[in-house]
Amino acid sequence: MASTVNSLPPRKVNPFAREAQRQGLYRWVPGLYLIQHYRLSWLPKDIFAGVVLTTLLVPAGMAYSVAAGLPAI
Repeated sequence: MASTVNSLPPRKVNPFAREAQRQGLYRWVPGLYLIQHYRLSWLPKDIFAGVVLTTLLVPAGMAYSVAAGLPAI
C-alpha cells in the first residue's frame, strides 16, 4: 500500500520569491529590477497614491511635532 505522507499537493511558486534570488547588483539594490521593468500604465495610480499619502501623513507629522512641543513647520 502506498504511503500518503509524500503525496502533498505541489506548492504554488511565489513570483516575488524568484526576484530575491537574483545575483549581482539586483541582490543588493532591491528597487533596481522594478525601475528597469516599470510600466508607464502604473504612473497615474502611483502619482495618485503619492498625493493621497502626502495629504494624510504631512498633517499627522505636524500633529506629532506639536504634541512633542516642537513648532509645526
